[in-house]
Amino acid sequence: MGLAALGLGDDGPLMTLPKKFSHSTNLQLSEPEPEPEPELEPVEAVPIDWIS
Repeated sequence: MGLAALGLGDDGPLMTLPKKFSHSTNLQLSEPEPEPEPELEPVEAVPIDWIS
């Protein structure tokens, strides 16, 4: 939804960013948010027979 607004107007470089920056990065620059918790690394698969 937010990305669609980037190309609607030619009023000036209000939302112009280098391509290496994502829309979420732009939001973080204006309104910092706590970093998301790192995802847990996947645990090695264990045969079901070992669990019971």
